[in-house]
Amino acid sequence: HRDTSVFTTVTLCGILVFLSASDGSSSSLTPDFLPGLNRRGPDGVGAWHRRVGVGSDDAFFKDATHSGEGDTNGRDLHILGSLLQLRGSDPGVTPVVDRAGNVLAFSGEVFGGVPGLRVCESDTHVLAGTFGAILSDAKHGTTKFVEFASKIQGPWALLFWHEATETLWFGRDVFGRRSLLIHEPDERDDRFILSSSASFLPARHGDENENEHSKPFWREIEPGLYSVPLRTQEIKIQKHDWRDATAEALRLYDRDKALVKPSVERNGLATSSSSQKVNTGYNTKHDAAIDGFIAALACAVEKRVALSINMTGCEDTNGDGTEPETAFLGVLFSGGVDSALLAALAHRYVPPDAVIDLCTVCFSGGKSPDRESALDSLCELRENFPTRKWRLIAIDQSIADVDEVRNRLLKTLEPSNTVMDVNIGAALWFAARGEGWIDTLDGSTKQKQLYKSKAKVLLLGQGADEQCAGYRRHRSVFFKAVEADVAAGANSLRDDTTTDTTNTATGNWPALSEVLREDMCRLWKRNLGRDDRLIADHGREARFPFLDEGVVARVLTTNLSDVADLDEGNRAHGIPGDKMLIRAAAHRLGLVRCAQRAKRAIQFGSRISKQYDLREGKKTKDAGAVARTQKT
Repeated sequence: HRDTSVFTTVTLCGILVFLSASDGSSSSLTPDFLPGLNRRGPDGVGAWHRRVGVGSDDAFFKDATHSGEGDTNGRDLHILGSLLQLRGSDPGVTPVVDRAGNVLAFSGEVFGGVPGLRVCESDTHVLAGTFGAILSDAKHGTTKFVEFASKIQGPWALLFWHEATETLWFGRDVFGRRSLLIHEPDERDDRFILSSSASFLPARHGDENENEHSKPFWREIEPGLYSVPLRTQEIKIQKHDWRDATAEALRLYDRDKALVKPSVERNGLATSSSSQKVNTGYNTKHDAAIDGFIAALACAVEKRVALSINMTGCEDTNGDGTEPETAFLGVLFSGGVDSALLAALAHRYVPPDAVIDLCTVCFSGGKSPDRESALDSLCELRENFPTRKWRLIAIDQSIADVDEVRNRLLKTLEPSNTVMDVNIGAALWFAARGEGWIDTLDGSTKQKQLYKSKAKVLLLGQGADEQCAGYRRHRSVFFKAVEADVAAGANSLRDDTTTDTTNTATGNWPALSEVLREDMCRLWKRNLGRDDRLIADHGREARFPFLDEGVVARVLTTNLSDVADLDEGNRAHGIPGDKMLIRAAAHRLGLVRCAQRAKRAIQFGSRISKQYDLREGKKTKDAGAVARTQKT
């Protein structure tokens, strides 16, 4: 059951908060933060400033340029925000300040958990009013506030200043789908800083001297709620545990042991099970799991597409068909099963005459595994949904293009800075930029035209692999763990003759369940903050339907053997067992070839990793040639 009253006006804002040093230094603002803040929220930037701390009884508002000079007590607190307005004709305002002096900067969307929130009502204003009212209860306000915030469904990061207690609240949703970074005062910068992205601040003196062993300037904030009282000079951060059973269950991602145990038809009956699959495919006893998953994912896509985006401004630029139609929705499209399934479900909820942009990136002259898959998946989407206008944007880049934007890219990635982060980040950043070639018709002649997507919302498949065993390491754990148990069993005598059916001759299901749990619990740190920053750097919003609370809960309460079947002997119609639930859903929707397609990570499918390797190999070869020449 879905309560449509919870879907609401959506704006994404970039957040920047900093508290000056205790001695009052580093208190003034400079214009250096504006480029980064504007990129994340191009529809407006706002600022609020207050003097806080010991001796600061003057709870007054000042404009963002006031430095507080002459007041030696206390510190300067600056709260800034930028807007990406997705609905409504009236311009939004950030941060939101109420009559009591409370301040809210909110980045994200509310898709549930806030009673009475109506369609097209500003979630930020409703939250600001509710937060203030809850915290006005001096005795129980903190507990009630944590309970209320714990129930908010959807991707969010927030900053709330409570004026009466001079307390700064901040946090991220249970999965960490919106970026929020923290810098705690040190010798490099004595300010306390919270920011959606490191790119909001100018280059710091000494950056180039930081080595891999030094403490990073920024760190990702772990999902949760935090508070910092600012009436004293000492900064003490307190973390508050989720006070909602659903949020806590999703955070832990601990599958019930009964659901780890393989279902009956998979418990040592590979022959009969495989025979049954060959005859009837996936439409057997797994129907309930597949149908339930499709329903949950479709609901997640609907919330992120049909009921939260304004179509205003998505018409033909000239009104005469001479300009490509503007799409309000795009899909980062590798042609793999995840992105194809999202595109197919988006088709249900995007107006029938609207275009959906499919952004596919390639770093090897238009020839890569992902480009081939994208072209074939486009054909399959057109075969199954012929009335939809699908527009494939072929984004062709080179390593030289990456070099040109390297400084901006590295700043946006920070604190994610591994080689893999850079490879993945470059591919995502260029794909999200959405600038490439599209096919157009000039009469009956097919032509290529350079085009840049104007979609403000992009659907991405993050979370699919972590939940449904899509990585190669999942297969390795599944089989290696059982091999170790078999070897140990051969060298020991056991008094207990009971057979543990969760650890079968074909694989170790508890080990697989545990590695999936670990992947989900660290997704906020390894992927989501980074990916949100990369997409938002182009003034677009990333939306992750596979990480909708309802979808995650559905997968978590599905028998693991219905989610993935990594046994090579259990296949139907050539469909691999990794991400079996997702592949079965795609197959059910008619995407037969997509369901069979092998997974490739974006850095390999786009060929950016290979191009880097080729360049490094050429450098090594050239250096060797120079050395030999000098030697002779």
